[in-house]
Amino acid sequence: MAKLTRERILDVARSHFARDGYRRASLVEIARELGVVKGALYYHVPGGKLALFNAVMEREEQRMLAAMRRAARRARDPREALRAVFDARLEVLRDLKDLHGVRREIGEEISALTLAQERSFRRRERDLIAEILEDGERRGVFAPRGPRRAVAAAIQAMIHALTVPELFGRDDTAPGRARDRSGLRDAFFDLVLYGLETREPDAAAQDAG
Repeated sequence: MAKLTRERILDVARSHFARDGYRRASLVEIARELGVVKGALYYHVPGGKLALFNAVMEREEQRMLAAMRRAARRARDPREALRAVFDARLEVLRDLKDLHGVRREIGEEISALTLAQERSFRRRERDLIAEILEDGERRGVFAPRGPRRAVAAAIQAMIHALTVPELFGRDDTAPGRARDRSGLRDAFFDLVLYGLETREPDAAAQDAG
């Protein structure tokens, strides 16, 4: 029997949460697959099922954030960095879906549970986006648009809104769906990077008045 380690517990737990969702996942079944009694899990991951779920999510979030940071560092400019962060995030989520065959309802349940908790990942992801915005302002690529962290939070919310439905939506292999998803991504970044107005906001406001 393989040695019981925290990493092995998290690997098995991840597959159960991905297959069964949080509510239906069972610590007894996780322990049975590991060849131990349920109590042995608590030595490596103190707490109950929520603590184990959080440990699984924290590990995946650390991997995702590392991938996003690598992608941002490889980018040639801040515009490309924002797109690279989006793509890296989505690639990690797709890898998880491909590995475990996550169903739509399971993905939505897990997403809702993680969003309901104030997780350090969201703050660090927001910080990464804010760093890219700051770099863009310093280079003269982006114009300042209000409090930087508020702008970063808005971009983060839009990225989440696009990636979760794309990952767990139905008819994922339907003809034209990949093209539609790509179009949504491009439209989002066109809006973020170039905006809607053709004139300076102050001039437009004066005309409206």
